[in-house]
Amino acid sequence: MKRELLTETEIDEIVIKQADDESAWESWQEVNPIESVSVDLSEKAVECLKAIARLKGEKGIKTLLKRWIDERLIYEQKIISEAKKAAK
Repeated sequence: MKRELLTETEIDEIVIKQADDESAWESWQEVNPIESVSVDLSEKAVECLKAIARLKGEKGIKTLLKRWIDERLIYEQKIISEAKKAAK
C-alpha cells in the first residue's frame, strides 16, 4: 500500500482539527535536549524564518524551529505507530 505524502498545509489542518481532542493523540513523548545541533541556513532562509517567527509571535527563529520540530516528531511518531499497527 503506497501512502500519499501530505503537504504541510494538510498536516496543519489535521493538527488544528485534532488539537483539542485528547483521544486523537498518543501520550506525549518528551524530547529532552541532550546536545546542541547546528544547522547551516542561507541568509534568505534565515530572513524568511525571522519574518515567520514575528508573524506567529515567536521569540525568535530558534523557538519557531524547536516548535516545528517537536510538532513534526509527534506527527512522525503517530505515523510510525499506525504503520506498526497496520503491519500486525
